[in-house]
Amino acid sequence: MKSKLVVLVLSVVLVAGLVVTGCAPEAAVPDAEEEAQAPEEEEEQVVPAAPAAEAINWAGQSHNQPGEPYYENFARVCEDISLASGGRLNIEPFAGGSIVPKTKEFDGLDTGVLDCAQNCPMYWMEHIPTGGIFTYVVGGLSPVEFLGWLYDGGGAGFLNEAIADYNVYAIPASGLISTPEVFLHSATPIEKSSDFKGLKIRGAGDGAEVLNRMGASMVFFSHLEIYESMQRGVIDAFECSNPTNEWAVGLNEVGEHVYLSGVRQPMEYLPFTVCRESWEALPDDLKCLVERISQQAAIRLYSQMLVSDAENLAKFVDYGCDVQFLSTEIENDFAVAAEEFYAEKCSDDLFYAGVYESQQAYKKAVRMTFPRL
Repeated sequence: MKSKLVVLVLSVVLVAGLVVTGCAPEAAVPDAEEEAQAPEEEEEQVVPAAPAAEAINWAGQSHNQPGEPYYENFARVCEDISLASGGRLNIEPFAGGSIVPKTKEFDGLDTGVLDCAQNCPMYWMEHIPTGGIFTYVVGGLSPVEFLGWLYDGGGAGFLNEAIADYNVYAIPASGLISTPEVFLHSATPIEKSSDFKGLKIRGAGDGAEVLNRMGASMVFFSHLEIYESMQRGVIDAFECSNPTNEWAVGLNEVGEHVYLSGVRQPMEYLPFTVCRESWEALPDDLKCLVERISQQAAIRLYSQMLVSDAENLAKFVDYGCDVQFLSTEIENDFAVAAEEFYAEKCSDDLFYAGVYESQQAYKKAVRMTFPRL
């Protein structure tokens, strides 16, 4: 009887267990809210990649030609900027006349046809009457002094103030700074100041103005036209550039009398200029990159030209040119005529006077301490 009771109890428990198991409802499907609250670590999070920045493409022009040191300097600056930016800013360099007429690069920047350029401020004089004083001053600052004046003597501020009404911005102390130019090449000897009277001479800038005061008949055209003009007798003499640039374009073959003196043009400055709208559209890091590379190029070219000028001047001598220093008489008379020229310029233009006086004050201060700088 007791064993039957045990069997009955076990049977009831077993049946109950089967009933409970068989009738239990299926697990409920979590609703949307519960699904949304599932642990985030169970899902792989994919962070979208940032879109690649679009490359900025600029067109730049030098007034010089491939193979000439000034053009090669400009092309190297463009290449260095493109490389250092990792392709974010790509500048394609063009030779003079490729996009806008040669020496008219300022107009190309102002109209936005060019994004950047390198040429002499004296070529801007149809727009900026004071342009010449930013290229060089007769008997003025040496190359190193001029760079110092641009950096810390207020020069860069004066330059951009002069072009403030145009769509053009000049990178401070950038581009290139050259060695002194050859004073003059002539088909005939020039031994005294009176020899200038009646001579038709190709020239540009303040030096040409001073030679004109000394009796020469001055004309200006591209340096690429000098060779043929001398051969045809269109001009009797010319001033152009330093020995390196002149040798590069074959000017050793014309104007056999070569006169050396730093008094006419102790240096030449060609800033790296940009279209103001293009410049303002650049992010700050690319602006910094353009500034640093174009500024470094100026002192780099000057260093190279010091050695190159010495080597190329020797080539002029070997070729058979009559190379000699300008006479003391001409140098002194030229300096006097220059002082008169600048006095008149300063009296006619207060801004010009401010720039000239700033340069002269800087020169005096520096040479008082470092007379051979």
